[in-house]
Amino acid sequence: MRSRHAQAVLCAIAIMAAACGNSPSGDTAAPASGTATPTTTTPTAPEPEPTDIGEAPEPASEPEPTDIGEAPEPASEPEPTDTGEAPDTTEPSEPTVEEPVVEEPVDPYPERHTFVALEGVPGVTDDEIRVSVVGIKQNNPLGTCILDCYVTGIRSYFDYVNDSGGVYGRNLVIDEILDDELFRNQEHALKIIADNSSLAAFQATLLPSGWGDLNGAGVPTFVWNIHGADAVNRNNIFGNHVIGCPTCTIRSFVWIASQAGATRVGLLGYGITETSKVCAKAFADSIDLYGPALGMEVAYFNDDLAYGLPNGIGPEVTQMIEAGVDFIATCMDLNAMLTL
Repeated sequence: MRSRHAQAVLCAIAIMAAACGNSPSGDTAAPASGTATPTTTTPTAPEPEPTDIGEAPEPASEPEPTDIGEAPEPASEPEPTDTGEAPDTTEPSEPTVEEPVVEEPVDPYPERHTFVALEGVPGVTDDEIRVSVVGIKQNNPLGTCILDCYVTGIRSYFDYVNDSGGVYGRNLVIDEILDDELFRNQEHALKIIADNSSLAAFQATLLPSGWGDLNGAGVPTFVWNIHGADAVNRNNIFGNHVIGCPTCTIRSFVWIASQAGATRVGLLGYGITETSKVCAKAFADSIDLYGPALGMEVAYFNDDLAYGLPNGIGPEVTQMIEAGVDFIATCMDLNAMLTL
């Protein structure tokens, strides 16, 4: 724009100069007035400059609001993103802060790593603490892994203890493993007592006929505690879980029977094990207590069946059919229930 105005001014000056050159030299007055006119017009040539000044800020002002408007938008977008990421980074850092706080477990019995001389303790030598394990393998009516798996677990724990220093400078070892073959539990218990070569006994059996003897002889016995009636009130029998109340009534049992539409219930148990007999009696007591409100009663009760049902259960089934039994509950092993 300025170049165009400058060219226009120069053209005007050139025309005026040419006009002055063509005028007669004698006419001094005319040229004086003629030259005065361009002299006054030449200073007016900068008049377009205000136009340039007015136009210049317009393009300058246009990008300014555009820049101002665009700048805060990207600046505001990352702010919520940053604030959203901040808690994410702090959350995973919390466990890392807690990890150093976690300390190594403190051994409550640090003195157990120190050798202590002992004499006259069954199964204890200067190097070893020996125990016996009794369980069922042969004649196992369940067909499950009991004795072998029990021994595997004991050895794994003994290895753990021995690797950490043992007990009073001695290693824990299994001295003998005895299969009670279902009916020889008491025989093996008496053998352990007579040999007097084990500090403690471990038992995983289906018929705990020898627990009373071990308890009476003061042999610490650690058991698979599925026989509450044989473990209760015996100070030397230590179960793998808390003993429940085997003689207590069971409301949930009656509710399950009611959901099946039971009205006349048959109850079966083994006569050889106190645990099974107590279980069957608890079922009967539960129905006597809660059953009348649900129209339910015990129609058949037998807690004297032979273990494993060696003679079958045909006669008992016939009696239950004649009694109108429509629901059966048992305190027997899985194989017997399959036979039933």
